[in-house]
Amino acid sequence: MTYIEPDTPQGAPEIEPPATPQPDLQPGERPDELPPLEPGGGDPGDSRPHD
Repeated sequence: MTYIEPDTPQGAPEIEPPATPQPDLQPGERPDELPPLEPGGGDPGDSRPHD
C-alpha cells in the first residue's frame, strides 16, 4: 500500500462540511396539530401513568 502525502495545510479539511441545518421549529413554539395534554390516565389499557 502506498502512502500519499496530503497537500493541504495541517488542520484544513479538503472538503468543507455542509452547513448544519437549523430546526424547523424555534424553541418555545408548538405546532398547531399537537393535541393539548390531558390529565388523567392509569385506567386499564391506558398507557399514561396516573396523576
